[in-house]
Parts: sequence; C-alpha cells; structure tokens
Amino acid sequence: MPQATIDKQEQTTTCAACPYFQPHNDGTNKGWCNLFNHFARETHPLTQDCINTIESEQAVAQAELNQHIEEQAQALAPEFEIDCDVDVKFGTLYRVWSSYHELKHFLPRR
Repeated sequence: MPQATIDKQEQTTTCAACPYFQPHNDGTNKGWCNLFNHFARETHPLTQDCINTIESEQAVAQAELNQHIEEQAQALAPEFEIDCDVDVKFGTLYRVWSSYHELKHFLPRR
C-alpha cells in the first residue's frame, strides 16, 4: 500500500523574531516582551494573542498617522473652489476662488 509523505515546512515564528522582543543578551535565552510587558523566552512560539495585539496596535498607529497627515495637509494647503459659467460668445469661463476672493479666471483654449 503506497503511503504519502507530507513535508511540513512551516517555520514557527518565535519571540526572537518579534520586533517587540528585547533580548537580555546574557546567554539565558530570556528577554522582555514590550508588547505584553512581561518576561519571555526567545523560543516561545508566536500566539494568536500576539498576532491580534500587533495588528490592533498597527491599526491604531496607522489611524493616528492618517489623522496627522490630514491635519498637516489642511494646515499647509488652503481650500480652493472652482466654478464655471457659460458665456455664449466666449464659451465656458472657469474661476478659482479662495473663500470669497477670486484668485484667477480662465477660458479653455479652442
């Protein structure tokens, strides 16, 4: 009877590969987990709690970064409004406004 051989080449991720792990470097294979604020071993496998916490921390960091970028963009770039008006003789006239000040007007080339 033929038997199938299954090679599992799953590489288990451990605390040593985690960016939140800080080794003691004293040869004891121990360190500090900055994610959960407790001692951990380099050989401790990655758990689902680790994955979920890292993902939620990354999501929070990404949201904070997006908010900061939006605030910076609003502070640096003023809001403009563009409108248009149709003239029988000249065609469409486009105007650029900042608040109630007309900054520029132009006609498209024909």
